[in-house]
Amino acid sequence: MLDETQVRVGESERRYRELVDNSQGLICVQDLSGKLLLVNPAVHERLGYLPGELAGKNMIDLLAPPARHLFPDYLRRIGEDLVDSGLFHVVTKSVEAHVWHYRNVPRAEANRETNVIGHAEDVTDSQKLERALRAQAAQDPLTKFFNRRYLEDAMEREMRKALRRKRSVALRTVDVEHCKRINEAHGHTAGDKVLVAIAHCRKQGIRAEDMACRHGGDEFVIVLTEAGQQSARVRADKLRDTVKQVQVVHDASVIEGLSLSIGIAANSANGHTRKELLELGEKALDRAKQRGRDQVCLAEEVAAAADEARA
Repeated sequence: MLDETQVRVGESERRYRELVDNSQGLICVQDLSGKLLLVNPAVHERLGYLPGELAGKNMIDLLAPPARHLFPDYLRRIGEDLVDSGLFHVVTKSVEAHVWHYRNVPRAEANRETNVIGHAEDVTDSQKLERALRAQAAQDPLTKFFNRRYLEDAMEREMRKALRRKRSVALRTVDVEHCKRINEAHGHTAGDKVLVAIAHCRKQGIRAEDMACRHGGDEFVIVLTEAGQQSARVRADKLRDTVKQVQVVHDASVIEGLSLSIGIAANSANGHTRKELLELGEKALDRAKQRGRDQVCLAEEVAAAADEARA
């Protein structure tokens, strides 16, 4: 009777091992400390290891270093619940980053310690595609700046953050002058080249924490975190000077003499709404155009002029 039981157990173990070895899925059997007890050939191949090289390693050895601090929490979950699922950021033998979506289930047998069988799928490509689609949804395809929809959501977050920290947020509303004239004289392709060239100037003049958006047509909005109107003005004047040096070659023509009108507004200590701040920036931009274009105007100058007119 004992011999028959041993035979059945051996046969079951053989079939189990055969299924694991022949599976195209990524299968790891580990104990509750994360030690790898069995790793199928698909895992070795995907990670660039020779057969048997992973035997005796711990699951944490396969994780990308920035993700390893999460491993103790992972062990706690499988110790308590045995069933677990999520994402692992792993690295190959050649240190190439991959993302695996895994699901663990317990494997308990009589007179044996409980182990965990993990089945994973490499979702690196789908993750990259998802990130690319999210970026496309938030990005203006011509200038590669953020688009208007993204601006509205991001401004709300930045302004709430600034209010909590009692910091200022400044806004530059920028108009590329005479774009219509350029389009009529040289065509819309030339006008697009001008916008791209000016966007490149702006990318060089903004900090990593700032946010540049195409607000529509030839108008851009730059959100400057932790900046007031005066510091924003200094940077706006530098941008104007830089743009004046830009030359855009289109067919046999050279387009030059470009200029910007810029309006600047800043969030006050008691806080404007996003809509109010954008309106202040637009009014300052309109004032800059009224005063002769190719200049910078502050929202506080618009307010002072309005007070003077009422007096």
